[in-house]
Formats: sequence, C-alpha cells, structure tokens
Amino acid sequence: MQQKTTPKIDNRSLYQSLFRIVLPIAIQYLISSSLSLVDNLMVGRLGEEALASVGAGSQMFHVFWGILFGFCSASSAFMSQFWGTRDLVNIRRVIGFCGTVCFAAGTLLCVLSFTIPYSLVGLFSDIPEAIAGGVGYLRIIAPTFILFPISMTLSSGLRSTQQTRLPLYISIVTFSTNTILNYILIFGKLGLPALGVRGAATATLIARVIEIVLTFLIIFARKNVIAGPVREFFGYGKELVKRIFSTGLPVMANETLWSIGQSMISAMFGRMTVVAYSSFLAANTIEGMFIMVCFSMADAVMILVGQKLGEGDTETAYEMAKKLNRIGTLVGLVMSTLMFLAAPLIVKLYNMTPEGIADTTRILYVQAAFMTIELAGALIIVGALRCGGDTKAAAIIEVGCLWVISIPLVWLGIFVFELPVYFVVALNMTGQLVKFFVARRRFQTRKWCRTIISGL
Repeated sequence: MQQKTTPKIDNRSLYQSLFRIVLPIAIQYLISSSLSLVDNLMVGRLGEEALASVGAGSQMFHVFWGILFGFCSASSAFMSQFWGTRDLVNIRRVIGFCGTVCFAAGTLLCVLSFTIPYSLVGLFSDIPEAIAGGVGYLRIIAPTFILFPISMTLSSGLRSTQQTRLPLYISIVTFSTNTILNYILIFGKLGLPALGVRGAATATLIARVIEIVLTFLIIFARKNVIAGPVREFFGYGKELVKRIFSTGLPVMANETLWSIGQSMISAMFGRMTVVAYSSFLAANTIEGMFIMVCFSMADAVMILVGQKLGEGDTETAYEMAKKLNRIGTLVGLVMSTLMFLAAPLIVKLYNMTPEGIADTTRILYVQAAFMTIELAGALIIVGALRCGGDTKAAAIIEVGCLWVISIPLVWLGIFVFELPVYFVVALNMTGQLVKFFVARRRFQTRKWCRTIISGL
C-alpha cells in the first residue's frame, strides 16, 4: 500500500498570509474591546449600580450577537470556499441570504425590546435598580438590532474575501465615535445634559448608524469586489439555501444556545450581590480586551483553511490547520500572561469599592489561567470544524460542555454552596477544559476536512 506523503507547507507564504489577514482583524478586535473597556470605565465612574444596569440592559444584545455570529460564521465557511474558486456570484448570494435571515431575527428582537423590555431585562437580573436602568438602556439601543445584522453580514463578506483591512477602518471610526460620544453624553460635556446610562445607550445607537453608512459607502459606492447587482444578492436558489441551512442551522443553534447559556450564567451571577455582579461584568470586559485579539486566529483558520478546502486540497488544509492551531495557542499563552500581569493595574481604574476591586482582580487571575486552553478549543471549533462544515459535531461539543458542565456547576456554586464569585468563575471555566480535549479528538479524525461547495 502506498503511504500518503504529508504536504509541505510553505512557511514563508503562510506567515505572510497570516500576517496580512490576522493583523487587521486583531487590531479591529483590540480597538473594539479596548474602547468597550473605556466605555465600561466611564459607566463605572457612576458607580456599581450603573455598571449593573448597563450589564443587564445589554445582555439581550449579547444573546443576539451570538445568534448572528453563528449564522455569519457558517456563511463565512461557504464564502471562504467560494473565494477559493473566485466565485463572486455565489459569494453575493450567500451574503444576501445570510443578511435576510439575520435581519428578520433582528426585527423581531427590536419589536420585543419596545413592547416587553421589563420582561427581557428581568431575565438577567433581579436587582430592581439594575432592571430599571437596564430597561431605559434597552429601549434606546433597540434599533441596533435592525442595523447591526446588515453591517455584520457585509463585514463577514469582506473578511472571507481576505479584505480584512476594510472592516478595521470601519471599526476605528465607529468605536472612536462611540467613545467620544459616551464621554460627552454620559457626563454632560459641551453644554449637553449628563444622561448617565441613557447617554451610553444613545452613543451606541449613533455609532451603529455610522457603522452601517460607512459599510455601504465602502462596498457599494466604491464598487468593492463583493458589490454587484441587487438581483445577485437575492438570487440564492433552493440548493444553496438548503446547503447553508444544513450547515448553518447547527451553528446558529450552537451560538444561540451558547449565548442563552452565557446569559443564564450572567443571570445567576446577577442574583448575587451588586458588588459581585459588577465585579463579574467588569472582569469580563477586561478579559475581552485580551482574548478577542487571540480569536482573530480562529478567523484566520477559517479563511485560509477554508480557501484550501474550496480548492479541493484537503491534505494541505489539514496540515495548515494544525500549524495555525499551534501558532494560535502560543499567542493565547502570551496574552494570558499579559492579562495576569496587567490585571491589578487595570482594575484600579474602576470606581469600585475595595471589595469589588479585590473580587475583580481574582476573577481575572482565574480567567488568565484558563485563557490558553479556551482559545485552543475555539481554534478547533470556530476555525477548523466550521470551515469544513462539521457544524453538528462542533455544536454538540460546545453546547454540551456549557449546558452539562458549566451551567450546573455555576448553579451549585451560587445557590447551594454560596461560594465567592471568583470560585464560581473557576467552576464556569471547567467546561472549557473538557471542551478542548473533546474537540481535539474530533479534529484528529479529519471528518471535518471536506469541501462543502461541490455541486453548487
């Protein structure tokens, strides 16, 4: 029997492609998470109650973001593989179908945010002050449920065609505007009244409007490669829709259940004291600044490996995914070390009680300890498994570890054993450890390594 030869990866070419793709995405994530931290610090200057209000009011958007991310992630797998054959017409069809589904979901949530806001916010906290402030926040940002799906879908199209700098430029303008407006509207600068939490929501809404306008101008006014006749965006046939749904529904269900699970966890933390809840929210914002930079590697795996799968070169795709996973894990180790060292300094920027500062610091230490393993699992699930269409296995692994391990442990930690908040966070992170080992085993079977666009 003739033994298969391992394809040789051109390291220089790979690193050049990686640098070209990852750097803009990483900077975009860094800007986004850094400015989110700045926004968080501004609201935090108003006290722990205001921080809890924004946390409760924004949870529904976080759930929605997860749903969007899931369907856009599945659609990106198709777009990346179509980019491997330079099939622009089908890329536009995927963008159009993805945008249609996500826009419909956003419209529903927008209506619910206006009609039953107390019920939605009450899902995530039972602190009366947090609910009252959160309802005001949710009502103002409700239109973003309609705006964000369109800009996110188009940005996915740009990244899948390896135009990662353009979403970066849009993010720089969007998030910088958001931060400046937050400062003006929260604290009442330039002669305007101090709006507090409502000011933070207004700034977010204006920034999202600017984001979608810029996205349309860059793509359609400048006739980007993904721009084309309107009929092409809505010319998706039955077979393409069926194929996207068969791949996308597991991812959408995955991210929906994951987002709901994360929100349930947040809701359980919201049943603790105001100090514990605000510490949990503050730590998550700080962690996001570090871990989202690492997640740019998962995007790179999907884009680069997906292109090889689209070309039908599954062996090279597998070897490339292994190498990229190793590089990404090393990046995660560096970022977790940096977060561990920086945690005590960043936490002091918050206007929190000594107890809140101590709890937030301890939570960050726990998150830093698990960050590398969390990223390694994400590289496999979000990067490799999804780009090859192995979305059912990815969903079972990710959702199973969250609902069977993390959520029950958090419930026990808070309501049965009444553990300190940082111990409960450690219990929550246990699911990440199990997820990595199960996902790695699935990766090694190579069942994910296949072309999903053949016949389209």
